[in-house]
Amino acid sequence: MGKLRSRKFWFGLGGAVVPILAGLFSESVELAEALKLSTGAVVAYLAAQAGVDLTEKRGNQIVLNRAEPDDGKPKFMPCSTEASDG
Repeated sequence: MGKLRSRKFWFGLGGAVVPILAGLFSESVELAEALKLSTGAVVAYLAAQAGVDLTEKRGNQIVLNRAEPDDGKPKFMPCSTEASDG
């Protein structure tokens, strides 16, 4: 139910539906091109949602070093909105 209140969801849905409607009701937009645009909108929504889910799963941590250290575990640092005293 929370997804129905998500702006990402509504923009993704609109991005998927509007090109198809334009392809059906407009002479200037081909249906095949409209389907490609809709697919792109759906993929963009899924990628954004995957990023949100991954951040939540990691507990709002960011990867500091993409290369694996000697112990084989990636290094993480908690995200903070507070300024650090450098």
